[in-house]
Amino acid sequence: MLLLIVFLLLAVRTDMKTYRIPNRLIMTGFVVGILYTTVCCFFHSAIPSGMISKTFFSILLKPPHMTNGDGIFWQMLLLIGKQFAAMMTMLIVLIPFWKVKAFGGGDVKLACISVWYIGFAATARSLLYAGAITALIGGILIATEYLTDLGVIPKEFGDRVPKLKKRNRRHLVRFSIPYLGGVLAEYVISMIIAPRL
Repeated sequence: MLLLIVFLLLAVRTDMKTYRIPNRLIMTGFVVGILYTTVCCFFHSAIPSGMISKTFFSILLKPPHMTNGDGIFWQMLLLIGKQFAAMMTMLIVLIPFWKVKAFGGGDVKLACISVWYIGFAATARSLLYAGAITALIGGILIATEYLTDLGVIPKEFGDRVPKLKKRNRRHLVRFSIPYLGGVLAEYVISMIIAPRL
């Protein structure tokens, strides 16, 4: 989770500066995600149960999904295959949103590499939380513009808020920021709900 948050922070930084998420960052996240999955599988399988280090690595790395098999090599291959299939499924699900320009291409790729770190289900929930955050931001922008036009909000304040009437609304809300919020919300909610199960 910590690695994913670092990649998301880097993506937000570059998205804010250049309105793009560079492919170099996406490919680095992809390669590190494969290594992360391999390390999680190795430490989960190779360390005997009951050792402090296994508990430490389970808490620190929090692998997205583990299998019960005999050989660590086959477990790694199986897990990497499952995560790759989940990443491709996420890509197929998000391509229509990219086609209608609901997401940018970098946002889709960023969500796809998130599967390597937190799994398919957590990534899907993070996207739902991010959608809610985006709707909230959009609602605030619309309300601010409307209340400024009515004179309820001083014009000096309303002029600092991005206008929705501009032709180029594409860069009004960059999705990498709500997605970071969605991943953090998923983490907090899973930490609250998981101990109770």
